[in-house]
Amino acid sequence: MNFYENYENYLDILNKICVSTNYDETTGCLNIQTTNGITEPDVIADINVIVPGKVVEISFADGGKEKMVCHKDDTFDLRKCCFIAIAKHLYKKEYTQEGIEYMATQLTYQKKYVKIVDKALKDYKKKEEEKEKKAREEEKERIIRERQSLKRWRQKQRRKERYRKEVVNLISDSINEAKRKRKVQETVY
Repeated sequence: MNFYENYENYLDILNKICVSTNYDETTGCLNIQTTNGITEPDVIADINVIVPGKVVEISFADGGKEKMVCHKDDTFDLRKCCFIAIAKHLYKKEYTQEGIEYMATQLTYQKKYVKIVDKALKDYKKKEEEKEKKAREEEKERIIRERQSLKRWRQKQRRKERYRKEVVNLISDSINEAKRKRKVQETVY
């Protein structure tokens, strides 16, 4: 192997693990941010609750998805659901359903998987709080739009009423003027 082949292999490896690079001019160093294991198959990327308290879809960093359905006799626990999803994702080709449940309980004792599930649940809670905050903001905006609409409608009604009164006054003035003219004409004759 010559230098260029080693360098190309190095670049291939670097491209596989590298997220971004930047050059720090003050230190003269190349800063490299790596994925830190994000492409591992057991890392939970997203938790999507389809039916609250019943159906959950868990997406993994490697692109896989596991759909978890809570049995009617079981109590719903999102944390337990995450451990079962990891076990199912890792061991579904090797174990039966009972074996997957056993492996899920074994995963609850390993720090690596506890950290993965805790991070996923923290991200899920943050996502849910953002959804609730967005819904509250949209509700506030809707209320403000309704108030503004009601205010514009009232202004239009007041304008219509003023216009109607002006028209009535003009008509009554013209009728009164016509009566005066007739009286003047009757008195002249």
